[in-house]
Amino acid sequence: MSLDKNEAEAFLKSGKSHKESGKNELAIADYTKAIELNPDYEEAYVSRGTIYGELGQNDLAIADLNRAIELNPENGEAYFFRGNTYNNLRKLDLAVADYTKTIEIVPTDLGVYINRGNAYDDLGENKLAVADYTKAIEINPDEPSTYFNRGVIYNKLGELELAIADYTKLIEITQSFVSAYINRGVSYLQLGDNQKAKEDAIKASELGDNSFLNGMKQEGLI
Repeated sequence: MSLDKNEAEAFLKSGKSHKESGKNELAIADYTKAIELNPDYEEAYVSRGTIYGELGQNDLAIADLNRAIELNPENGEAYFFRGNTYNNLRKLDLAVADYTKTIEIVPTDLGVYINRGNAYDDLGENKLAVADYTKAIEINPDEPSTYFNRGVIYNKLGELELAIADYTKLIEITQSFVSAYINRGVSYLQLGDNQKAKEDAIKASELGDNSFLNGMKQEGLI
């Protein structure tokens, strides 16, 4: 390995340390130096592009991630973060395409199924969103946000019992997720079960959100 490549690795390592410390500008500077020393340093482009995306510098993010993909068309991480950047730009079809490519390369990645499910949700593709959230749950049955997201879609589809089941599972995992109580309560209301809705409204209030409870009172349901 050449001296330049050894130095590039050192700057990459330093950049990651700065990133972990929240020093994004210093991280970018280190990644840039690594790229100057090794213009084909795929990992440095992904690392710098990811930070650019997080900072909202989307054009720079896409340029770096494009370069990483040029260097390695099987870099799932690059497709994933480029998908996130396209999602930030609300270019949802492009985001879905990149998430799909990521899944082809890394078929067991939890985050990409959640993110693609979110993009499908935003596109109004409810059944595709449900399929992705269901796959995410298969990968990690203890991730609460996935049950919440799927519950929201089931509610949109009028599948109230399935929505309630997801919110209930979420509450089993974490009892402090206030929106789960509110959404489950709303589903109970839609089913005509005011008593269970009231119980969820009270629990949400105990957790600091009085909106559902106050709404039920205003409607004369309590």
